Amino acid sequence: MDESSEYEADLPNFFDKNSWKVDEIYRVSIENIYDPSKFWIRFAPVDVFQKHLWDFYNTEGESLSLKLSEISVGMNCVALISNLYYRGKIVRTNIQDNRMFQIFLYDFGMVTKVGLSQLYHLDKRYYEIPAFAVRAMLANINTLDHEMWDQRAVNRFQELTSGKTLIAQIAHVHGKRKILEIDLLDTSLQQKGKIPTINYRLVCEGFAKIAWHPPIKKNGNSPFKPLKKYLYLYPSFEMIENGLTPSQEYMTEQLAYSIPWDVLFPNFYQYQGTTEFLKSLLNIVEFV
Repeated sequence: MDESSEYEADLPNFFDKNSWKVDEIYRVSIENIYDPSKFWIRFAPVDVFQKHLWDFYNTEGESLSLKLSEISVGMNCVALISNLYYRGKIVRTNIQDNRMFQIFLYDFGMVTKVGLSQLYHLDKRYYEIPAFAVRAMLANINTLDHEMWDQRAVNRFQELTSGKTLIAQIAHVHGKRKILEIDLLDTSLQQKGKIPTINYRLVCEGFAKIAWHPPIKKNGNSPFKPLKKYLYLYPSFEMIENGLTPSQEYMTEQLAYSIPWDVLFPNFYQYQGTTEFLKSLLNIVEFV
């Protein structure tokens, strides 16, 4: 493998290092949450690895600094963020500033922006160590209306999992897309000898519904027509990891300013037009 192809090669993934079986149980930590249908988990601690990475790049980093002419989308790198070093893949360049880049940190399952001065070549010794973060989704639940997850549901899921070591039971394995569908259990919440799953708690608290139950219809009518049948599965893991979709925080901020759905998600929503929307409003008025 020559030097240039090495930098663009895919690292092995932790998903590929195990023969996953339904009903198997593992201890996991949640690394990054987009929503309950798209998040990243980790099975192995990375503290020792991160310290090794810091020791090496704190000593050798200057000689491995990336030059602008060397950077290409898809290449592996190391990013210095808040005085810590992370492995990652360059997924997008900033059109307005060619010295800023979006990096997918594949040991933590998150995308972040990094400047050129913070980027380094990934040394060949770190290519054999698999990317630690594994794609996951909560099993047997989805949104109340089959559309995108409400931010309140995302926030509640984060509250229930933040900073905890949890138990994951495999419910289904999506081998081609490397996704684990899981039931999540927090052993600290044991009640009368039973441990309710976080999946079930989201249902009981009104943030989700059982997957095979019919969708709960919203009150009123929206001027925006969904273009996908099961919007809660979008955007895909691939889109998120490649920086092709806004983050949950960005979406919440934009929706607070009443940015239309079809502007935020042109691939998922279509404006139905003034006539259709007014017609729906007239129907509501007549009903009232």
